[in-house]
Amino acid sequence: ERQNQEEGMVIEYNEIHHVAAPINDNAGIFIRDSDMIVRNNLIHDCYSYGEGTPGWGIYLGCKSRNSRVENNVVYRTREAVHIWYGNENCTWINNVFVDANKTQIDYTNDKHTDHRNIRFLRNIVCWDDAEAALFTIGEEHSKPEESDYNVYYQAQGAAMRIQRLPGTEDYAAWRARGFDAHSVVADPLFVDPARDDYALKPDSPA
Repeated sequence: ERQNQEEGMVIEYNEIHHVAAPINDNAGIFIRDSDMIVRNNLIHDCYSYGEGTPGWGIYLGCKSRNSRVENNVVYRTREAVHIWYGNENCTWINNVFVDANKTQIDYTNDKHTDHRNIRFLRNIVCWDDAEAALFTIGEEHSKPEESDYNVYYQAQGAAMRIQRLPGTEDYAAWRARGFDAHSVVADPLFVDPARDDYALKPDSPA
């Protein structure tokens, strides 16, 4: 960790791919700190070894705070995003997350920590694997403060499952709790996803 976290740190304009496959608990960008900006990165093909801790696209670890993740494109991971252990005042905005094969977005704590003021806004989340979940949420104390104005699309038309949040097993139940009131479920209309071109067509719902 940095000695003077208040100076801030910017991670931007990188292409990161095919990293860390022989190990667990890894990501294209894996940080735990404060006052960070992660923006304009292209991250893809990040998996972990076997069935252990997943490989993520972007991972904000223990007590990450006062940070912003924006304008990144992440595709082909086991989990696109991991938000772990007491994150506070972090905003995820205007990102594209495609084809995580286990969970798209994972909000998790241990029993002694909570997330505070985590905002997930104006992102695109699209995945093909019908068995993969939309969210994994480690019970009530791991929920985001706000999730809204997003575009979600399960390309096979399967249920958009939510794991580990009792009483909220699917997207309809999630919305009934007040989340994603202005979000849409629709094909985001990427230009050419078969060739990994995730720019948007002019008539995209995003």
